[in-house]
Amino acid sequence: MKKFITFFMAIAALGLAGCKTKAPTPTSKEEPPIVEPSESESTEPSKPSEPEPSEPEPSEPEPSEPEPSEPEEVVDPIVITDANLLSYTGTNIKYGDGTADINDITFNYEELGAYGNGMQMRTKDGKSSTIYNVDELPAALKQIKITIHEGKDGYANEHALNFYVGKDNKVEDATVVWNTEKDVAEYTLDIDAVDCTYFKMVHGTTYSLYIDSIELVF
Repeated sequence: MKKFITFFMAIAALGLAGCKTKAPTPTSKEEPPIVEPSESESTEPSKPSEPEPSEPEPSEPEPSEPEPSEPEEVVDPIVITDANLLSYTGTNIKYGDGTADINDITFNYEELGAYGNGMQMRTKDGKSSTIYNVDELPAALKQIKITIHEGKDGYANEHALNFYVGKDNKVEDATVVWNTEKDVAEYTLDIDAVDCTYFKMVHGTTYSLYIDSIELVF
């Protein structure tokens, strides 16, 4: 009996010595041990993280509408004729000097006459026909337009008229020396000077000149 037990134990010992060990598998119905969560783990369901509020992007400033520019003041031209300068109404007016108000501006004239052909100008005994403003013009001169009486435009005369413009009434040097052309009745003189509000027009030829109108454009 003792031998049997010893042999069995020997066999058992041999079997244990020749086997490879395997990980033990549970054979009992005991529930596996409960593993407590570590402090870093949380059993509560995690809430979705709220996005951090982003700073609003700076909006581009709306383009400002340009301020409307003030319209340039329009000044009506002043037109000088034998009627408003010499008070001609059909009766001859001998050469002489005088003054007249046109558009609230005072004009003087020298050695000027009217005989039905516009303002008649000449140079005699060293005195030349002259027209000029005494009061300042309402704006700077841009142009001077001359119209010669019909039928009196058939001659070409050098230095027919001398024009003077300035910022005060002490105009001394001729700004424009004007020559008439044959059969040309209308002329426009551009004023290159700036801010000139005084003008003077002086006859400059030995022949008579007949002018229907002098238009001052601003």
